[in-house]
Amino acid sequence: MKKRFKNNLKQNGKKNGIFILVCAVVITISFGTLAGCSIAKTKEDAIKEDTTKENIIIVDTETKEIANESDQSEREDVQTKPMSDDHSLDEDRLFEETMVLIFSKEGEEEPKQASLAAGNGYAFYLPDDEMWHLSGPDLWITDKNEQIALWVTHFEGESIDSVHQKLESDSYEGEENDHKWKQNGDLMYHVQLKEFEGDVWGIFYSYPTEFEEGWGRELPVIVNTFTLLDEASKEEENQSDGTGEYLGSEDCQRIKSIVDEFAAAYFGGDVNPIQQLLASTYEGKIDTYEGAGEIRDFTVKGLSDGDEKKIENGRCMVSLEFRDSNFEDMFLYLTFIFVKEENGWKIQSYGLEG
Repeated sequence: MKKRFKNNLKQNGKKNGIFILVCAVVITISFGTLAGCSIAKTKEDAIKEDTTKENIIIVDTETKEIANESDQSEREDVQTKPMSDDHSLDEDRLFEETMVLIFSKEGEEEPKQASLAAGNGYAFYLPDDEMWHLSGPDLWITDKNEQIALWVTHFEGESIDSVHQKLESDSYEGEENDHKWKQNGDLMYHVQLKEFEGDVWGIFYSYPTEFEEGWGRELPVIVNTFTLLDEASKEEENQSDGTGEYLGSEDCQRIKSIVDEFAAAYFGGDVNPIQQLLASTYEGKIDTYEGAGEIRDFTVKGLSDGDEKKIENGRCMVSLEFRDSNFEDMFLYLTFIFVKEENGWKIQSYGLEG
Protein backbone atom coordinates (compact mmCIF):
# COMPACT_ATOMS: atom_id res chain seq x y z
CA MET A 1 0.00 0.00 0.00
CA LYS A 2 2.81 2.37 0.90
CA LYS A 3 4.60 1.64 -2.39
CA ARG A 4 1.41 2.20 -4.37
CA PHE A 5 0.84 5.52 -2.67
CA LYS A 6 4.34 6.66 -3.61
CA ASN A 7 3.76 5.77 -7.26
CA ASN A 8 0.53 7.78 -7.32
CA LEU A 9 2.31 10.68 -5.74
CA LYS A 10 5.01 10.63 -8.45
CA GLN A 11 2.39 10.61 -11.19
CA ASN A 12 0.50 13.49 -9.60
CA GLY A 13 3.79 15.39 -9.27
CA LYS A 14 4.43 15.08 -13.00
CA LYS A 15 0.93 16.30 -13.80
CA ASN A 16 1.29 19.24 -11.44
CA GLY A 17 4.67 20.17 -12.99
CA ILE A 18 3.18 20.22 -16.47
CA PHE A 19 0.27 22.32 -15.26
CA ILE A 20 2.63 24.83 -13.57
CA LEU A 21 4.76 25.03 -16.75
CA VAL A 22 1.70 25.77 -18.90
CA CYS A 23 0.53 28.46 -16.48
CA ALA A 24 3.96 30.08 -16.50
CA VAL A 25 4.01 30.21 -20.31
CA VAL A 26 0.50 31.73 -20.40
CA ILE A 27 1.40 34.36 -17.83
CA THR A 28 4.63 35.23 -19.67
CA ILE A 29 2.80 35.69 -22.98
CA SER A 30 0.13 37.81 -21.28
CA PHE A 31 2.68 40.15 -19.73
CA GLY A 32 4.52 40.40 -23.06
CA THR A 33 1.30 41.37 -24.81
CA LEU A 34 0.53 44.01 -22.20
CA ALA A 35 4.05 45.40 -22.47
CA GLY A 36 3.77 45.52 -26.26
CA CYS A 37 0.47 47.38 -26.04
CA SER A 38 2.01 49.79 -23.58
CA ILE A 39 4.98 50.46 -25.88
CA ALA A 40 2.74 50.99 -28.92
CA LYS A 41 0.59 53.40 -27.00
CA THR A 42 3.61 55.32 -25.77
CA LYS A 43 4.98 55.66 -29.32
CA GLU A 44 1.59 56.83 -30.60
CA ASP A 45 1.36 59.39 -27.82
CA ALA A 46 4.85 60.64 -28.64
CA ILE A 47 3.89 61.12 -32.29
CA LYS A 48 0.81 63.06 -31.24
CA GLU A 49 2.90 65.23 -28.92
CA ASP A 50 5.39 65.95 -31.70
CA THR A 51 2.56 66.80 -34.07
CA THR A 52 1.12 69.34 -31.66
CA LYS A 53 4.52 70.99 -31.32
CA GLU A 54 5.08 71.40 -35.07
CA ASN A 55 4.40 74.82 -36.56
CA ILE A 56 1.78 74.32 -39.25
CA ILE A 57 -0.02 76.96 -41.28
CA ILE A 58 -3.42 76.01 -42.66
CA VAL A 59 -4.56 78.31 -45.43
CA ASP A 60 -7.79 77.88 -47.33
CA THR A 61 -7.30 79.25 -50.84
CA GLU A 62 -10.95 80.17 -51.15
CA THR A 63 -11.34 82.14 -47.90
CA LYS A 64 -7.65 83.14 -47.58
CA GLU A 65 -7.75 82.44 -43.83
CA ILE A 66 -4.89 81.18 -41.70
CA ALA A 67 -4.69 79.17 -38.46
CA ASN A 68 -2.51 76.85 -36.36
CA GLU A 69 -3.31 73.13 -36.42
CA SER A 70 -2.98 71.47 -33.02
CA ASP A 71 -4.36 67.97 -33.61
CA GLN A 72 -5.04 66.74 -37.14
CA SER A 73 -6.94 63.62 -36.02
CA GLU A 74 -9.51 65.54 -34.01
CA ARG A 75 -10.91 67.63 -36.86
CA GLU A 76 -12.91 66.69 -39.91
CA ASP A 77 -12.69 70.08 -41.65
CA VAL A 78 -9.96 72.70 -41.59
CA GLN A 79 -10.63 75.04 -38.70
CA THR A 80 -9.30 78.51 -39.36
CA LYS A 81 -9.25 81.90 -37.75
CA PRO A 82 -9.28 85.11 -39.81
CA MET A 83 -6.03 86.93 -40.39
CA SER A 84 -5.57 90.37 -38.91
CA ASP A 85 -6.52 93.37 -41.01
CA ASP A 86 -2.92 94.00 -42.03
CA HIS A 87 -2.61 90.40 -43.29
CA SER A 88 0.70 89.96 -41.47
CA LEU A 89 1.95 86.87 -39.69
CA ASP A 90 1.56 86.71 -35.93
CA GLU A 91 4.60 88.06 -34.08
CA ASP A 92 5.38 84.67 -32.52
CA ARG A 93 5.65 83.17 -36.00
CA LEU A 94 7.83 85.93 -37.43
CA PHE A 95 11.20 84.48 -36.50
CA GLU A 96 10.45 80.81 -37.17
CA GLU A 97 12.96 79.58 -39.73
CA THR A 98 10.57 77.01 -41.19
CA MET A 99 6.84 76.40 -41.42
CA VAL A 100 4.61 73.75 -42.94
CA LEU A 101 2.23 75.33 -45.43
CA ILE A 102 -0.86 73.34 -46.28
CA PHE A 103 -2.44 74.01 -49.65
CA SER A 104 -6.06 73.19 -50.40
CA LYS A 105 -6.37 71.82 -53.94
CA GLU A 106 -9.61 70.30 -55.21
CA GLY A 107 -10.80 69.56 -51.69
CA GLU A 108 -7.57 67.83 -50.63
CA GLU A 109 -4.76 69.14 -48.46
CA GLU A 110 -1.13 69.13 -49.60
CA PRO A 111 1.47 69.97 -46.92
CA LYS A 112 4.85 71.43 -47.86
CA GLN A 113 7.83 72.42 -45.76
CA ALA A 114 8.64 76.12 -46.29
CA SER A 115 11.53 78.36 -45.20
CA LEU A 116 11.58 82.04 -44.31
CA ALA A 117 12.72 84.30 -47.16
CA ALA A 118 13.60 87.87 -46.22
CA GLY A 119 13.65 90.87 -48.56
CA ASN A 120 14.11 94.62 -48.09
CA GLY A 121 12.03 95.15 -44.95
CA TYR A 122 9.68 92.18 -45.40
CA ALA A 123 9.55 88.40 -45.28
CA PHE A 124 7.40 85.45 -46.34
CA TYR A 125 7.66 81.66 -46.57
CA LEU A 126 8.63 79.76 -49.74
CA PRO A 127 8.26 75.95 -50.12
CA ASP A 128 11.63 74.19 -50.06
CA ASP A 129 10.92 71.61 -52.76
CA GLU A 130 10.17 74.28 -55.37
CA MET A 131 13.75 75.62 -55.33
CA TRP A 132 12.99 79.35 -55.24
CA HIS A 133 15.91 81.72 -55.70
CA LEU A 134 16.41 85.47 -55.73
CA SER A 135 16.82 86.45 -59.38
CA GLY A 136 16.89 90.24 -58.86
CA PRO A 137 16.07 92.81 -56.18
CA ASP A 138 12.75 91.68 -54.67
CA LEU A 139 12.23 89.14 -57.48
CA TRP A 140 11.95 85.39 -56.81
CA ILE A 141 11.82 82.69 -59.50
CA THR A 142 11.48 78.92 -59.10
CA ASP A 143 13.90 76.60 -60.88
CA LYS A 144 10.99 74.38 -61.89
CA ASN A 145 9.62 76.95 -64.31
CA GLU A 146 11.05 80.42 -65.03
CA GLN A 147 7.55 81.69 -65.87
CA ILE A 148 6.60 81.15 -62.22
CA ALA A 149 7.66 84.39 -60.56
CA LEU A 150 6.93 86.41 -57.43
CA TRP A 151 8.07 90.00 -56.88
CA VAL A 152 7.46 92.75 -54.33
CA THR A 153 6.99 96.46 -54.98
CA HIS A 154 6.98 99.08 -52.23
CA PHE A 155 4.78 101.98 -53.37
CA GLU A 156 6.55 104.38 -51.06
CA GLY A 157 4.81 107.71 -50.53
CA GLU A 158 1.80 106.71 -52.63
CA SER A 159 -1.80 106.42 -51.47
CA ILE A 160 -3.84 103.28 -51.99
CA ASP A 161 -6.01 105.15 -54.50
CA SER A 162 -3.04 106.20 -56.62
CA VAL A 163 -1.78 102.62 -56.61
CA HIS A 164 -5.18 101.40 -57.81
CA GLN A 165 -5.11 103.94 -60.62
CA LYS A 166 -1.61 102.86 -61.60
CA LEU A 167 -2.67 99.19 -61.70
CA GLU A 168 -5.80 99.96 -63.70
CA SER A 169 -3.73 101.89 -66.24
CA ASP A 170 -1.60 98.76 -66.50
CA SER A 171 -4.73 96.69 -67.39
CA TYR A 172 -5.14 95.09 -63.95
CA GLU A 173 -8.76 94.55 -62.96
CA GLY A 174 -10.82 92.97 -60.19
CA GLU A 175 -13.71 93.74 -57.86
CA GLU A 176 -11.66 93.17 -54.71
CA ASN A 177 -9.82 96.28 -53.58
CA ASP A 178 -6.73 94.41 -52.41
CA HIS A 179 -6.52 91.85 -55.25
CA LYS A 180 -6.15 92.59 -58.95
CA TRP A 181 -5.30 90.44 -61.93
CA LYS A 182 -4.89 90.40 -65.68
CA GLN A 183 -4.12 87.95 -68.46
CA ASN A 184 -1.51 88.56 -71.13
CA GLY A 185 -1.33 85.77 -73.68
CA ASP A 186 -0.65 82.49 -71.89
CA LEU A 187 0.34 84.14 -68.61
CA MET A 188 -1.78 85.17 -65.64
CA TYR A 189 -0.65 88.12 -63.50
CA HIS A 190 -1.95 88.82 -59.99
CA VAL A 191 -1.16 91.45 -57.40
CA GLN A 192 -2.13 91.43 -53.74
CA LEU A 193 -2.03 94.88 -52.14
CA LYS A 194 -1.20 95.17 -48.46
CA GLU A 195 -1.39 98.41 -46.51
CA PHE A 196 0.61 98.89 -43.31
CA GLU A 197 -0.10 102.16 -41.48
CA GLY A 198 -0.81 103.93 -44.75
CA ASP A 199 2.23 102.39 -46.47
CA VAL A 200 1.29 100.34 -49.55
CA TRP A 201 3.06 97.19 -50.70
CA GLY A 202 2.23 95.11 -53.77
CA ILE A 203 3.05 91.40 -53.96
CA PHE A 204 2.93 90.38 -57.62
CA TYR A 205 3.01 86.86 -59.01
CA SER A 206 2.67 85.22 -62.42
CA TYR A 207 2.14 81.72 -63.83
CA PRO A 208 1.01 80.10 -67.11
CA THR A 209 -2.77 79.82 -67.48
CA GLU A 210 -2.53 76.02 -67.79
CA PHE A 211 -1.34 75.86 -64.16
CA GLU A 212 -4.42 77.53 -62.68
CA GLU A 213 -5.31 74.51 -60.53
CA GLY A 214 -1.73 74.11 -59.32
CA TRP A 215 0.33 77.29 -59.00
CA GLY A 216 -2.85 79.34 -59.19
CA ARG A 217 -3.88 77.77 -55.87
CA GLU A 218 -0.44 77.75 -54.28
CA LEU A 219 0.90 81.26 -54.89
CA PRO A 220 -1.93 83.07 -53.04
CA VAL A 221 -1.09 80.98 -49.97
CA ILE A 222 2.54 82.05 -50.14
CA VAL A 223 1.49 85.69 -50.55
CA ASN A 224 -0.68 85.46 -47.45
CA THR A 225 2.42 84.79 -45.32
CA PHE A 226 3.87 88.19 -46.29
CA THR A 227 4.76 90.41 -43.35
CA LEU A 228 6.93 93.43 -42.66
CA LEU A 229 10.05 93.10 -40.56
CA ASP A 230 9.78 95.53 -37.68
CA GLU A 231 12.60 97.77 -36.55
CA ALA A 232 13.40 95.52 -33.58
CA SER A 233 14.02 92.55 -35.84
CA LYS A 234 16.25 94.66 -38.10
CA GLU A 235 18.31 95.78 -35.11
CA GLU A 236 18.67 92.16 -33.98
CA GLU A 237 19.86 91.12 -37.46
CA ASN A 238 22.34 94.00 -37.55
CA GLN A 239 23.83 92.98 -34.21
CA SER A 240 24.08 89.34 -35.28
CA ASP A 241 26.09 90.11 -38.42
CA GLY A 242 28.58 92.21 -36.50
CA THR A 243 28.25 95.41 -38.49
CA GLY A 244 26.83 98.79 -37.58
CA GLU A 245 27.89 100.85 -40.57
CA TYR A 246 25.11 102.50 -42.57
CA LEU A 247 24.65 105.15 -45.21
CA GLY A 248 24.00 108.65 -43.92
CA SER A 249 21.55 111.08 -45.50
CA GLU A 250 24.32 112.93 -47.37
CA ASP A 251 25.65 109.63 -48.74
CA CYS A 252 22.18 108.67 -49.90
CA GLN A 253 21.68 111.98 -51.71
CA ARG A 254 25.06 111.71 -53.41
CA ILE A 255 24.50 108.11 -54.52
CA LYS A 256 21.02 108.92 -55.82
CA SER A 257 22.39 111.77 -57.93
CA ILE A 258 25.01 109.40 -59.33
CA VAL A 259 22.31 106.87 -60.22
CA ASP A 260 20.27 109.59 -61.95
CA GLU A 261 23.32 110.79 -63.88
CA PHE A 262 24.27 107.24 -64.79
CA ALA A 263 20.70 106.43 -65.95
CA ALA A 264 20.63 109.40 -68.32
CA ALA A 265 23.83 108.22 -69.99
CA TYR A 266 23.01 104.50 -69.81
CA PHE A 267 19.61 104.79 -71.49
CA GLY A 268 20.93 107.45 -73.86
CA GLY A 269 23.73 105.19 -75.08
CA ASP A 270 26.49 107.63 -74.03
CA VAL A 271 29.56 105.85 -72.66
CA ASN A 272 31.73 108.89 -71.77
CA PRO A 273 29.69 110.19 -68.78
CA ILE A 274 29.50 106.63 -67.41
CA GLN A 275 33.31 106.41 -67.42
CA GLN A 276 33.51 109.33 -64.98
CA LEU A 277 31.23 107.57 -62.49
CA LEU A 278 33.11 104.26 -62.30
CA ALA A 279 35.49 103.22 -59.53
CA SER A 280 39.18 102.61 -60.16
CA THR A 281 38.53 98.93 -59.41
CA TYR A 282 35.88 98.62 -62.12
CA GLU A 283 36.62 95.81 -64.57
CA GLY A 284 35.01 94.85 -67.83
CA LYS A 285 33.26 96.50 -70.73
CA ILE A 286 31.08 99.59 -70.28
CA ASP A 287 27.59 98.63 -71.43
CA THR A 288 24.60 100.80 -72.27
CA TYR A 289 20.95 99.84 -72.57
CA GLU A 290 20.06 97.93 -75.73
CA GLY A 291 16.28 97.93 -75.35
CA ALA A 292 14.19 99.79 -77.89
CA GLY A 293 11.06 100.48 -75.85
CA GLU A 294 9.93 103.54 -73.94
CA ILE A 295 11.59 103.70 -70.52
CA ARG A 296 9.49 104.96 -67.60
CA ASP A 297 8.46 104.50 -63.93
CA PHE A 298 11.93 104.97 -62.39
CA THR A 299 12.36 104.13 -58.70
CA VAL A 300 15.66 104.00 -56.80
CA LYS A 301 15.72 101.08 -54.38
CA GLY A 302 17.95 100.82 -51.34
CA LEU A 303 18.15 104.46 -50.24
CA SER A 304 14.72 105.20 -48.76
CA ASP A 305 13.90 105.34 -45.05
CA GLY A 306 12.32 101.91 -45.27
CA ASP A 307 15.47 100.34 -46.73
CA GLU A 308 18.32 98.91 -44.72
CA LYS A 309 21.07 101.09 -46.29
CA LYS A 310 23.80 98.84 -44.89
CA ILE A 311 27.48 99.10 -45.82
CA GLU A 312 29.22 95.71 -45.92
CA ASN A 313 32.97 95.43 -46.46
CA GLY A 314 33.00 99.06 -47.61
CA ARG A 315 30.37 98.43 -50.29
CA CYS A 316 26.65 99.05 -50.60
CA MET A 317 24.07 97.83 -53.12
CA VAL A 318 21.49 100.06 -54.83
CA SER A 319 19.13 99.30 -57.70
CA LEU A 320 17.11 101.28 -60.21
CA GLU A 321 13.67 99.86 -60.93
CA PHE A 322 12.08 100.78 -64.27
CA ARG A 323 9.72 99.62 -67.01
CA ASP A 324 10.33 99.09 -70.72
CA SER A 325 7.25 99.39 -72.95
CA ASN A 326 8.39 96.20 -74.70
CA PHE A 327 8.11 94.35 -71.37
CA GLU A 328 4.94 95.84 -69.91
CA ASP A 329 4.23 92.92 -67.58
CA MET A 330 7.34 93.17 -65.44
CA PHE A 331 9.78 95.54 -63.81
CA LEU A 332 13.44 95.59 -64.84
CA TYR A 333 16.29 96.35 -62.46
CA LEU A 334 19.68 97.98 -62.93
CA THR A 335 21.72 96.92 -59.90
CA PHE A 336 24.82 98.81 -58.68
CA ILE A 337 27.60 98.04 -56.22
CA PHE A 338 29.00 101.31 -54.82
CA VAL A 339 32.36 101.78 -53.09
CA LYS A 340 33.71 104.90 -51.43
CA GLU A 341 37.03 106.19 -52.75
CA GLU A 342 39.04 109.31 -51.89
CA ASN A 343 36.94 111.47 -54.20
CA GLY A 344 33.61 110.05 -53.06
CA TRP A 345 31.22 107.24 -53.99
CA LYS A 346 31.88 105.38 -57.25
CA ILE A 347 30.29 102.49 -59.11
CA GLN A 348 32.35 99.31 -58.78
CA SER A 349 29.97 97.18 -60.86
CA TYR A 350 26.53 97.29 -62.41
CA GLY A 351 24.26 94.90 -64.26
CA LEU A 352 20.78 94.59 -65.74
CA GLU A 353 18.36 92.09 -64.22
CA GLY A 354 14.77 91.26 -64.92
